[in-house]
Amino acid sequence: MSHDTLNILAIEDNPERQIILKEIYCLQNIVIADNVCDAIGHLQKKEFDLIHLDYDLLDNTNSLEAARQIRDKGRLQMVVIHSENPRGCKEIREIQPHAFTIPIDLFITGNPFSSRIKSILAGYSKDPILSLAKLFRWNAER
Repeated sequence: MSHDTLNILAIEDNPERQIILKEIYCLQNIVIADNVCDAIGHLQKKEFDLIHLDYDLLDNTNSLEAARQIRDKGRLQMVVIHSENPRGCKEIREIQPHAFTIPIDLFITGNPFSSRIKSILAGYSKDPILSLAKLFRWNAER
């Protein structure tokens, strides 16, 4: 079953993690922002279906302002927090209470979780956003 590609914003400053996210979402329209200013610029220009947030970013900044921008746009968007900073995850969740907190390690290529994401996005799901939400919720609750 084919579907339109998703618009994905990944706010991530680590080059290795950027590669991981690009590999998983290779068939989608993915934009990587490695700092909060770029992330906010992308959020102001475009609507995204899925947003990945890391907390700690370049130049000792964080993604809290981006999380606020997402909330203030008033559009319900799927947000995944993949930060390894527990305090940062908590702060983002205070702004984005419906966000999924999922360790970045689960997204590594070859992990069954990342394989499932690729299957969903390859067209094996009629509604990829709903299928991703279910997958993310199940893994966030574990």
